[in-house]
Amino acid sequence: MIRTTLFLLITLSFTVLSLAQEEESETASKQQNAFALQCYQTLAKASETENIIFSPLGIDESLAILQLGAAGTTKDELTSLIGQRKTPPTVKTDKGKKEKDALSMQSILAVKKDLPIQKAFLETFTNWKNAQLCRMDFQDRDSAAKSLSSDMNENLRSLFLDIFQELDLKETSAAVVNTVSFSCPWSMPFEEENTRVAPFNCFGGKTENVPFMYGKVFVAIKKFGDGTTSIELRLAQEENWNYSMVIILPPNNAKAPAILKGDIKPEQLAAWTSFDVFQEGDENSESEESDESHEEKEIKLYLPKFYVRQDYDLKPHIQSLGAKTMFTKSAADFSALTTEQKLYVSDVRHSSFIDVDEKGVEAGAVTVALVAAAGISKPETVRVNRPFLFLIRNTESNEILFMGRVLKPQQKETAMEKTGST
Repeated sequence: MIRTTLFLLITLSFTVLSLAQEEESETASKQQNAFALQCYQTLAKASETENIIFSPLGIDESLAILQLGAAGTTKDELTSLIGQRKTPPTVKTDKGKKEKDALSMQSILAVKKDLPIQKAFLETFTNWKNAQLCRMDFQDRDSAAKSLSSDMNENLRSLFLDIFQELDLKETSAAVVNTVSFSCPWSMPFEEENTRVAPFNCFGGKTENVPFMYGKVFVAIKKFGDGTTSIELRLAQEENWNYSMVIILPPNNAKAPAILKGDIKPEQLAAWTSFDVFQEGDENSESEESDESHEEKEIKLYLPKFYVRQDYDLKPHIQSLGAKTMFTKSAADFSALTTEQKLYVSDVRHSSFIDVDEKGVEAGAVTVALVAAAGISKPETVRVNRPFLFLIRNTESNEILFMGRVLKPQQKETAMEKTGST
């Protein structure tokens, strides 16, 4: 009886833990997707006619590391933006064995050599997934760039060096460098010989001839009442791989510009990208939350080949999303990282690309956040070196007790001699 009860308790404990982890994962996913939409909206608003590519995963991870070192209002604003990060355990693999995945992410926190770090921060960051801490001399730009990019692939290194060479490192005390790399083939690749040039109706009314890939592919497809169509293209499935590309095709009417410019609600994005309820042969079944039909089937797909690369100064965008204090010298609080020096975030840059062709999808992103010394503000200098008025007053009543002017300062002895006083 005791063994049976113990077994049931252990089983129940694991079940509760598993459910809690699933709920926590779902909450984190919702927070990150909400953050992704916020980022898209602020980037789309800033440039209505440019292609957009960014990695919300990389930006979120960089801000989470800054959040770990933040305190007070600085931390509160970051938490409001990205949620409270619960540090995942370090990923451990068999010695000599490297886990392979289409997605890889790495973070580096580089701190200048003589800056003491809070013990609590070190204890937490030690368990940060896919992250490392190193000491660095930021005044030796070439050496710092070489060290930070040593483990990056060619594409990521190019993105990083383009960012790093433009940064002002003069007062830098720390830097967060995050890289995200993704490379995955289609589950059903397109045949190159089927690629043909055809017209693409560009934003703004122009038409351009671009190469279109063509193939009969198995997809999950959703059609919405407003005319929006979302298509999920499966990428190659291997052990522990679970990736797809979703194409959201706005309605071919006046609503399209608003959607492309970011007039999107979180529930809309969730509906467009939720395909887990699909089952093969589940044709024309209705969603409880919307009026779309969905099905999985083979279609004839014409998809343009495309490559997009963009570089962003994220500082104004992050500020517009509510995290302002960390950029303010006088108010930023990173005392959870160090108490030896007052710090603030001086720069956040992000560069990313995506390459979609007949074989599959390749994408990469680099985020660099610089943490600089706020320094001690130099006192303002005022030189009373020209004629002036003066007065002596009662500070409570504001009554003037004495009043005068000085056109030429005199010393006591000289003034007394001229007046004949002794």
